Amino acid sequence: MISTAPIFLCGTSRSGTSVVQAAIGKVDGWCLTGETHYFDDLRVRMASTLGRALSETEYGEAERYFQALTHRPYGHGGDAARGWLEAGQLKEEVGDGLLELDQLFLAYNRLYARRQGARFWGEKTPRHVFRIADILEVCPDARVIFMLRDPRAVAASYRDWKSQGGLKMDDGYSDALEVERSRARASYHPVTATLLWKAAWTAASGAAQRFGPDRVRIQRYESTVLDPETELASLMDWLGLEQPPGMTDVPVRNSSFDAYQERGGFQRSAIDRWRTLLTPAEVRVVEQAAGAALEAAGYE
Repeated sequence: MISTAPIFLCGTSRSGTSVVQAAIGKVDGWCLTGETHYFDDLRVRMASTLGRALSETEYGEAERYFQALTHRPYGHGGDAARGWLEAGQLKEEVGDGLLELDQLFLAYNRLYARRQGARFWGEKTPRHVFRIADILEVCPDARVIFMLRDPRAVAASYRDWKSQGGLKMDDGYSDALEVERSRARASYHPVTATLLWKAAWTAASGAAQRFGPDRVRIQRYESTVLDPETELASLMDWLGLEQPPGMTDVPVRNSSFDAYQERGGFQRSAIDRWRTLLTPAEVRVVEQAAGAALEAAGYE
């Protein structure tokens, strides 16, 4: 049986969710699905269908969304016809239950986990921080981890993002990645990046107060990188899981600065890199835009 108590991993942009996802994936029987953006994309677009059975047309739209995710990661131009999810698989997984949109999301995650040989599932989408109430409505017994990182480091990482390898490339994928890199460059501004960070921190801290520390955990990136053994042990204790050996031995993945590597994911150099990458003017802009939230989040 797949667990009915999933783990949702979210965070501020460029906050280390990938490395923590890989660490949790070391736990026997567990697998965290890659970014689905279900709660901030498909569920928003198809909000009128919530609570009722989907029509065949509506089911087809939702099915194609999840099929595309099995071809390429979200936002990378996935083709529904080229992934591993076959037509009708979600419907079969739901079974005799109500063929409702949220049930398709749950079915997709169960199928993904089983494909990875896991019994228990979770999901990682940073922007889901803005949808924590919706997540806990759909999965009342879920646990939510929010990754928090210094907004100056977030701004530097977002500004300089580019694919560093580790993806299974197919025809045309390099073009899609270049489009994503150009989009990130064009959309970067230190004020915009910081206001998004501030909004995410506000949403997470508010959710922690509303739902309690047993349901929502704020995990500081810097603490996790400086002392991964202690921090991951504490995280596993909070999740009620046993820490496996070698949990810190995870890949360097989705870094803005370091090429993909099979090991070394917890890199101390990533903490203060912003001090040499950002100009003094950029630093001042980030600090001013963050305002009181910078100190409230525990940063000088």
